[in-house]
Amino acid sequence: MAYKFEFFTKDIQYQGHNVQTYALGSGQTTVFSFPSFPHSGLMYMWFLNHYDLSKIRFITFDLPGWIGHSDNFFEQQPFKMPTLINLAKTILRDYQIKEFNLIGYSFGGALALMLNQALPKETKKIVLVSSVINGQLNQNDAIVRFINLLSKLRRIKGVGYLFAKYVQRRFNYYKQELVKLGAPVNELSLYEGMLKGISGNTLIDSITTLFNNDWSQFLTGLEQKEVMIVNSKDESPLFRKQAEYLRKHLQNERSLFFHGSHEDFVLKPKSEIVKQVVRFLH
Repeated sequence: MAYKFEFFTKDIQYQGHNVQTYALGSGQTTVFSFPSFPHSGLMYMWFLNHYDLSKIRFITFDLPGWIGHSDNFFEQQPFKMPTLINLAKTILRDYQIKEFNLIGYSFGGALALMLNQALPKETKKIVLVSSVINGQLNQNDAIVRFINLLSKLRRIKGVGYLFAKYVQRRFNYYKQELVKLGAPVNELSLYEGMLKGISGNTLIDSITTLFNNDWSQFLTGLEQKEVMIVNSKDESPLFRKQAEYLRKHLQNERSLFFHGSHEDFVLKPKSEIVKQVVRFLH
């Protein structure tokens, strides 16, 4: 496969800080896209290689402190989800987007629900991929216990730095796998370079916030929306339990399943799965 990485970048200002945004595709239908933890919104560039985006356009961004080039204003203020929703609204205004569809992947699922509730008339369709909606369901899970331990250790000097190094090393595994699939080394190295600016402390604060809150209140209002729930049959019980919870509370959803790890939906996407998601969003 001849991989292509064509995207438009735009810097916007949010409360005096620079935020890096991206536009992928050239279509009339806009999809506002929240990435999965701890990735740049540029992770959706893999979609370009599995579906013709001439009829649809993905708008996304780098969350402050995560992988990417946005200023990390969470170094001066506490990490709060509503702050990211206000940032998303600023991006939509800057791009002059009047209506849009939403995709929220993993961490981004809760953000997608919150943005839908903030802008119910502007939001049309929603895709939730392996999303975490009720962190209270998984308090006994080993991953959540580890996250909460990290949160307690966060104030110790060097813990955030070590967690950032862990994230950087984890990407090396996926880089090797993507190279085997034919992805160009130069482009992967560019993305790898974006990892250098991540904040381990912000990452810890982000994931701790997600898994220690119940975002179910933001499911209200989805009854009249077209919703697709996507998850892997092979991912950890934590994410499968979250998907079951969503399906139980949303009677009007469409379900789509894939095989692979939690990260494989974007980093190693299957063409037919991506096509079905994009067709739904269009």
